[in-house]
Amino acid sequence: MIKRAKSKEELSEIFKAGTNKAFITYKKDVNENYIEDKTYGKIGYFWSHNKDKIIIPQLFFAEKYLSSEYDTVRKRVIDYLNSLRAKRNLPEFRTINEYIDTLDKKKKEVKVLIELRDSLLSRKEQLTIENESLKEQLNTSYGRAM
Repeated sequence: MIKRAKSKEELSEIFKAGTNKAFITYKKDVNENYIEDKTYGKIGYFWSHNKDKIIIPQLFFAEKYLSSEYDTVRKRVIDYLNSLRAKRNLPEFRTINEYIDTLDKKKKEVKVLIELRDSLLSRKEQLTIENESLKEQLNTSYGRAM
């Protein structure tokens, strides 16, 4: 059965009902008639098959999406992952790293995501160490100049 939503309120009710079936949203055209906008079953299919190898690596780790304008999207992704966990009475994820730690490490695309996250974390640690070293050198140089 396909559920149909003609307003944000109806769409909200579909989400609250926790449906996992396909449903369609509508938008008004120029003549104020409702036309089909999106079929969410297809979007759900895309999400489920691409979240670990395309969506999450891009959204959380790609340089071009790290700006604050994508914070809301990242929060919604975490909220969605937590809603899936809530259905199974599991604790919520606070960060995407907690989600990555729970992934099945046998899948190829999941391994790539985990390796990407780990390489970025190790690079961050290296930069932190270099930063501390440069601060010490600067303080030493400043002390000599005085």
